[in-house]
Amino acid sequence: VCWTLWAEVRFYALFALCVVLPGVNRRRVVLFCAVWTLAAALAQASDEPFLDVLLMPQYAPYFIGGIGLYLVHRDRRDALAWGIVGVSWLLGQHHAVAELWRPDSPDAFSYRSSAVIILIVTVGFAAVAAVALGALNRIDWPWLTVAGALTYPFYLVHEHLGWVVVGWLHRGLGVPSWATFLLTLAAMLALAWLLHRFVEQRFTPLLRNALTKGL
Repeated sequence: VCWTLWAEVRFYALFALCVVLPGVNRRRVVLFCAVWTLAAALAQASDEPFLDVLLMPQYAPYFIGGIGLYLVHRDRRDALAWGIVGVSWLLGQHHAVAELWRPDSPDAFSYRSSAVIILIVTVGFAAVAAVALGALNRIDWPWLTVAGALTYPFYLVHEHLGWVVVGWLHRGLGVPSWATFLLTLAAMLALAWLLHRFVEQRFTPLLRNALTKGL
């Protein structure tokens, strides 16, 4: 599951080197989005492994789209920002279908509809756009804070440990599929809460203070 962290680190490094260190301003952010979009397309066409690792053509549209939606958040009348979002949305569909689509076959996990892939990408962009435009500001239920805090520890444990629990419940004990799903989800959420309560809350302030003093 941690493969996504490698993609995130590369984005942070690119953004830091190209935008943060020279000095953040809107013009530089827009230029970064434009240059990265073009460079990612050229990297894919060149079939050069190093450029593919550096510029991440298959993931760049989602990072660039997120930056565009932040610009929209700052000014919803920003036509250039909306253009960045639109181009990224289209490129995201292209790369998602190219990477994930599979033809129908007896293997239940192999068939993936292109329409469903495009729909998922669209829903992702629409959800972040709703946040950027303030459409969800009224939703402030207290439990959302806890749910938000659990997302990262849940992300770290859900796959590797989740499959262990699925195997133990479904194959080992013969628990029905629907019950296995619910019990596994509950177990991973409980583990995520324990990590948040006894690891993150306890050690994050200590680590933050140590890093702050070092800087």
